[in-house]
Order: sequence, then C-alpha cells, then structure tokens
Amino acid sequence: MQPGKRLILRRNPDYWAQDLPVQRGLFNFDEIEIDYYRDADSSFEAFKAGLCDFRQETDAGRWISSYDFPAVRDGRTVKESLPYGLPKGTEGFAFNTRRSIFADVRAREALGMMFDFEWINANFYGGLYRRSRSFFDDSELASAGRPADAGERALLAAFPGAVRDDILEGRWEPPITDGSGRDRTMAQRALALLGEAGYAIKDGVLVERTSSRPFAFENDGHVSLAARTCLASNDWMLSSLNRPPCTLGLNAVALSAPFPSHAWRALRTCVDSGVHRSFRPLPTHRT
Repeated sequence: MQPGKRLILRRNPDYWAQDLPVQRGLFNFDEIEIDYYRDADSSFEAFKAGLCDFRQETDAGRWISSYDFPAVRDGRTVKESLPYGLPKGTEGFAFNTRRSIFADVRAREALGMMFDFEWINANFYGGLYRRSRSFFDDSELASAGRPADAGERALLAAFPGAVRDDILEGRWEPPITDGSGRDRTMAQRALALLGEAGYAIKDGVLVERTSSRPFAFENDGHVSLAARTCLASNDWMLSSLNRPPCTLGLNAVALSAPFPSHAWRALRTCVDSGVHRSFRPLPTHRT
C-alpha cells in the first residue's frame, strides 16, 4: 500500500468461503492494483495512456465524446456497455417533507411534472439515461407496471390510503414531456395540482392562498466528483421551473457547498431539497 497513490489486493488462496455457491463467478483475479488520481480527468488521461486496464465510466458526456483516442480506434481498448441485471441506482432531487412547502404530495408531484427529463436527457446526457420507475429498477424485485397481489393488499388493509390506487393497480408511470423544454400541457397539469394543494399565482408569483407566502426553496448539493455531473445541470433543472412560457411563478435557488457544510445542514434538517445519488442493495436471491 502507498497511501493516496496505490493499493494492491492479492487473492487469498485459502479463503474459507471460496467454494460456496454464493461466491460462484466472483473473485477471478489473483491480483488487483488500484491507482488513485486527484480527479476524474487525470484518471481518464492515465487510462488513455494505457496505465490501467479497466475503467468504469460514469460521465455520460465523456462516454459520448471522449472515447475516440487511438487505442479505441485500433481495437486495443474496447468500449462496451454491459447489462448486469442488478437494481440500478438513482440520481435526482430529494425533498425534505418535514418542510411545510413539501408536506403535500401534490406539490411534490407538480415539481416532478415540471422536471423535463426528456429535454435534459437529450441535451445533457446524449439520451443515454432512462428514467427510474422503481426503487429496484431493472431487477427481479421491481414491481413497476405490476398490480399488487392479494397478499400485498391484505398487508396494506390496515393502512387505508397509504398507497395510491394507480400504484396498487400498476398504472403509475413517471410523467413524460414533449422534450421541448417548454411543455405547456405538463405545466398546466402541474399548476392544477398546485392549486389543489392550496397555491395560486398572484402578480406572477406562486403563493400559498391562506398566507400569501411565496413558494420558494433552496436546492442543496455538495461539491464532489460523484455529484459533479448532476450539479453541472442543476442550475438549469431548477431554472426550468421558472422559465417562460411555462413559468409557475415559483422561486428555486441552487446551492453548492463543500461536503462538511452540506452534511451539517442535512443532519440538522436545514435542507429544503438536495441533489441525491443512491446505490441500491443487491437482490435477496437470484434464480
């Protein structure tokens, strides 16, 4: 081990569990050398120069435009997308429902409608992403598009209204815009939901009817290599909620802070909403 530079892992030939069925197909290399770089750009340049054997790309822009170097063109480097059948992670906005502004599910759903995934995916990510439909997307544990069975309904009987009918019946789908970045129909649907939640537009500003308090919030994101891609489009995502001709009159502000500051605010529930990335657990069994 060279702290901050290199870590070498060697396989233990006497590992007690190596023959168990759960380990089948894993741990196929006798030695793995992990090199550390200060940032993603340096790491990618090292890969281009042949200083490492494998790279997992997480930047859609780089995947689309940067893999045209000589080793790719002559076949020494293979660029390939590999399906692996495990639950996919998610990246997006997480709302603090302890804030009164997000307490009503209709207000949160309205913001989801104003998030133009189709435009953002085409213009920021080259159309590479697909919107999540489940907490366990692309795995055997996903239930999107599938009605709840009798056993699930029996468990939920003691909690009437806890799960919406469209979810129980397998009809729920994420909203789909026309991809123009200015979908008026989706804006009208969002405004109708906000009206049901107690908001109205007055003098061009979305306010709560009873208190006249503006619908305003801050979106908090920490600055890190993992979040950089999402944060790069964070400003546009939020400003799209206000952009003519589909403006709803709300005020959304993007904040970027070092991780310690972000963590301090999150632990003290001082965050309205935030850029969130999660990695799902493995399925409990495979068939």
